[in-house]
Amino acid sequence: SYLDMAKVLVFRYMFWFVLSVVFVTGATRISVFGLGYLMACFFFLLFGTRLLIKPSRTRLVMWDCLIMYNVAVIISKNILS
Repeated sequence: SYLDMAKVLVFRYMFWFVLSVVFVTGATRISVFGLGYLMACFFFLLFGTRLLIKPSRTRLVMWDCLIMYNVAVIISKNILS
């Protein structure tokens, strides 16, 4: 059915969509914080689809590190301003 095709599309390509958003976030402004986003994006791109094969615990730890970096950037920007 079309719903099954939509689910396959979303779950297969959402990883790449999120990486493109992270890349755009890091590339729009030139700063030290943007460099961290670009490094994270290229790190995930380096693993590519091999990351999707790893156990879910390993994948969640890597994404949690990216989320913690986002929180650290938000806190440090607020402190600096």
